[in-house]
Amino acid sequence: HDHGGDRGLVMQTALLKGHKGPVCGLDLDASGGRLLSWSEDGTCRLWDTKTRRGIRCMAGGGEAVCSAAFSPTNEHLVLTASGGTISVYDLRREGVVLRDPAVVLRATPDDDTEINQIAVHAEGEAVCCAADNGTVYRLSLQGDGEARGYALRLEDALELHANICSAVQYRPGRSAASSHELVTGGYDCCMFHLDVVAGEMYNALNLSASQPKKR
Repeated sequence: HDHGGDRGLVMQTALLKGHKGPVCGLDLDASGGRLLSWSEDGTCRLWDTKTRRGIRCMAGGGEAVCSAAFSPTNEHLVLTASGGTISVYDLRREGVVLRDPAVVLRATPDDDTEINQIAVHAEGEAVCCAADNGTVYRLSLQGDGEARGYALRLEDALELHANICSAVQYRPGRSAASSHELVTGGYDCCMFHLDVVAGEMYNALNLSASQPKKR
């Protein structure tokens, strides 16, 4: 928390305890009332930001959780990535600890290719994954809203980066016609802006390239 406009002063407003290993990332839902945290301890935890208490613990695979995200359109769904596997948890299931995901899909071709980040489309029906082999995997998420009535399917594998693809995000605030615009980043010092459905590349930026000299 940045207190009093002084950027040099940071004050702790809450301490959430639960993970047994390093925390890898956080995701806040649209309302600001729920927080996801995921960790190398193999769990993804759901917190109530008002009470500052843990609500659920998703511990399905045992491997370190590399990324997680809320579904933008279904408050009951949480997606996690461990290794090369995507899991979808339905929070309507009973129990504080959820060990059995509603659906699981291996997105990458082998155990050595891990997912670094997942991004969920604003309409909740598509998921993109940034992977160690430089590829972005596009999945479709379908369901009828009932428990266990969900399915993940691999739609495409986009070989974009010459090294690890570390980041992927859908571009927010776009019209329906351009809602599948994606931005990716990798260890090859490259960033790509493209439409993953149309297959159209808008921008390719190499951050390691020398900059033109000023006249």
